[in-house]
Formats: sequence, structure tokens, C-alpha cells
Amino acid sequence: EIITNINNIIKDLTENSIRQFIQKLAWRERISPEKIQEILAAAFRDSYCRNGNEEAVLHFEFDHDLLVYRCYQIVNRVTNPQKEITKKSKLIKEGEVKNGVLFWPLNTKNFSFAASQEIKKHFLRDLQKIQKEKEHETYSPSLGQLVVGNLQSIERDYYLFDLGKGHGQKLTFLLEKMVEESTGHRIILTRNNELFLRKVLELEIPEIKEGIIVIRDILRFPGFITKIVIESRNPHLNAVGTCLGQDGLRLRSISQIIYPERIEIIKWKLLPEVGRYLGKKIIGQTWQ
Repeated sequence: EIITNINNIIKDLTENSIRQFIQKLAWRERISPEKIQEILAAAFRDSYCRNGNEEAVLHFEFDHDLLVYRCYQIVNRVTNPQKEITKKSKLIKEGEVKNGVLFWPLNTKNFSFAASQEIKKHFLRDLQKIQKEKEHETYSPSLGQLVVGNLQSIERDYYLFDLGKGHGQKLTFLLEKMVEESTGHRIILTRNNELFLRKVLELEIPEIKEGIIVIRDILRFPGFITKIVIESRNPHLNAVGTCLGQDGLRLRSISQIIYPERIEIIKWKLLPEVGRYLGKKIIGQTWQ
């Protein structure tokens, strides 16, 4: 699930400590807590380091609250007021000095509403960018392959499936394509594609994947009936019997995956034209 609006972040930040917020967000978005901290720090820097603060050095601590310090090198003579300070500065008493560096705390609670919103927007943008990259890494290797999804809801023009470990009716699909959108990727699944059926057959019948049995034709009315015309390259192998499996086990497994679609296996005749004609004639009669 991708966070799609800034209100989710505001709600989480106001209801939880920063540590709880990071842990909750890391679990929900499946990103490490350290990465969430990096994104949050980068968002803060992008918003703060401008308008005369471009060279400001910031230090972050993630405890119950987010603690942000502006760091100044203590010098005898200041050449860069954005990064340096003298011992006589009034800021020395307001911060803590470590190894010649002043850690001056920024009061983040006094930030203007506009500044706070800007930080949250930067955070949302960077988080979505990371999530989109993670989505692409996760699902792009499965393009053109079978995936299992859990039915979540039925919308007006489409069905929504969860490809994780969610609950709901499980169905097998071909991951057809990924469409990049502003908040992530829309993953298009299909069961109508002929490649879907070929992948199912290869999954359940190794001889097809190995090329020992060749699919000569697929005659299909998606969702209703499919007739597979096959031929064995091994003259001693019964192609139809091999596809059916012992006691029809392989055929039942295929039928369960493509249910409610019925499937029949037809042997390719000696003359290809006859086999093709026979298959189309049979399926034509079925539709009638």
C-alpha cells in the first residue's frame, strides 16, 4: 500500500512518537526504519536549507521526538556565517559543544504551518519515489509470468487483487504489464491472454516446457472452454495421456487454476490441416 495523501502522514505524526511513527511506517511500507529516517532527514534539509541557509549543516536524533540541531564549527574568525561561529556568540549558551562543534537545537514545534507542510510534502514525495522503485524491483521480474492474487474488492470496471499475503479468493493470473503513475504502479493482471494459458500448461506439464510436447493450436473461448491441440516429438510418448496425467491429475490441476473454464486436450493429426480443422470445428459446435 502506498501512502497517497499528506493527511495520512499528519495523522501518524500527531498520534505517535517519532519512533512509533517510523516503526509503523516502515512496517506498512516494507522499508527499513533507517531508510525512513534518511527520507525524513532529507525532507527536512530540502525545506530548511534555503533562503540564506543553503550551507547549513544539520544533525538529527530520532528519539521520542525528532530532535534537529544546526551545527556550527567554533572558530576564532568567522568566514562563513552559515557554518561557523565564535566563542563569543550568544548561541553558545543555547546549545551543546562537542569536539569544537556547537549543536544548536532548532525548535521544530515553532515552525510555521507552511514550513511544516513543506517538510511533509517533501517527505511524501521522497517516500513515494522509494516505494515506486521498490515496486518496480519487486514486480518487474514477474512480467509475463504467473502470479497469485487475493480478491480484495469488485469495482465497477475492474477487480482489485492483493499480490501479497492478504485474505480473499485466490486466483492465478499473468502479470501482463506495469503502468507507472504519480503515486506508484498500476499492475495489470489478465487471464484472457493466450500466454496465461501457455504458462499454466508449462507449469503443470513439464514436457511442454521442455519442448517434448508441442502446442500446435489453442482454441479458446476465455472463461468458458479451451481446446489444446498438441503433438509429441517423441514417437514413443502418448502426448494426450501425458497431459492428462495419472488418473487425470494434471488435467484436474489445470482445471482448478483456470476454473470455471473447461479444458480439453486434442491430439494433432498426421496432417496439420486436418488437426487444425478438426479442433476449430469441434469448438465451433461447442459454442452453438
